[in-house]
Amino acid sequence: MQIEGTRKAFETMLQERGVYKKLGVDTSTVANWKTYLREGKSISLDKMEEMLMRSGAQVKQEKVWDIALTENQVVLNHEADFFAELAKVESGDYIEADFTKGISVKRIFSAVFNHAEKIGCLLSSTSKDKSKVTYHFEKRKAK
Repeated sequence: MQIEGTRKAFETMLQERGVYKKLGVDTSTVANWKTYLREGKSISLDKMEEMLMRSGAQVKQEKVWDIALTENQVVLNHEADFFAELAKVESGDYIEADFTKGISVKRIFSAVFNHAEKIGCLLSSTSKDKSKVTYHFEKRKAK
């Protein structure tokens, strides 16, 4: 049976007689979860997903997220995509490099620096951690 929504699937699973055996938890734990749900209290998504998996349930469709980015920001995960998007970058634009996907830091920095020179921009970068860097291309001020 396919059920849409993790909470609904969790509620349905809890209705199964003797489910506590499959889940490896006490009957009181299942009773508490039922009470929480009835009272509108929350159970963590991670806990619901873990218990659904233990019961033998399978995810039929992964979640798809549509993330709103700041204006002119491009998020890229692969080197080829990065270079293709970098060629489109103009003054005032931002571009983010995700180094967790095997992108070479030296090649990316070299390409970004050269592109900034080519379009006559100053280059600045910010990074919250070492795995992602956001580059900002700023128009040079006239002398």
